[in-house]
Amino acid sequence: MTFRIAAVFAFVVAVAFAGDPPKGPSDKDAKERVEALKGAKDDASKKKAIADAAKCPSASVAEELGNITSADDWESPLRIAAAEALGEMKGLSDAAKALAKGITANEKNPDVLKAIFRAMGKVGSATAVPALKDFASKRLPFKDEKASGDLVVASIQALSAIKSKASVEALLSLKKIPTGDKSAPVSKPNTLVTNETIKGLKTLLAGLPDNFGGEEWIVWWNKNKETFNDDLTPKK
Repeated sequence: MTFRIAAVFAFVVAVAFAGDPPKGPSDKDAKERVEALKGAKDDASKKKAIADAAKCPSASVAEELGNITSADDWESPLRIAAAEALGEMKGLSDAAKALAKGITANEKNPDVLKAIFRAMGKVGSATAVPALKDFASKRLPFKDEKASGDLVVASIQALSAIKSKASVEALLSLKKIPTGDKSAPVSKPNTLVTNETIKGLKTLLAGLPDNFGGEEWIVWWNKNKETFNDDLTPKK
């Protein structure tokens, strides 16, 4: 009997500890990672510092990685690596903020921008939504240029990966913007952008009819949005 009680107790303790959230990095660890990033001189040491920083999700480390994504003296591959490191800090709003700061600095660097957007989606923090929405809305409507379209699609895909009511609102607002060429006699929708927006809505609001289209999304959302929490889980 004593053995059984001990076994049950051990099991309960194990489950309790298993459910505890992992502790964040210490201030000392974070300070060391920041110093390593600032002190790195050659590419090898920079790559190592970035890789180590990815394992230290903290506000100060995220801020320094964000600075790297915008730094003129860091080559594009290293900026991309810094964005990817931030992408490993899932759920950290400071990581989303740091990534957002890199958007304007890389507007003429599509490879880095795409890495930033992918990382924002991986972090999954609603903090990134305003920056993503702002980027896409300013690029629409656009002439059917591949580079511009690719970047808008990348920002939409990032929005689609962030499970939040703010993401749904952002995607619905983008659907209202004509995505054709303003100079054309008739503004034609950009099919790729439209399809990505609808795909994103279906990802975030799984279970809705496949034949939803046009204003149906907005009507349904306005009627039902109060039944969701901010993270799109249903209210009880």
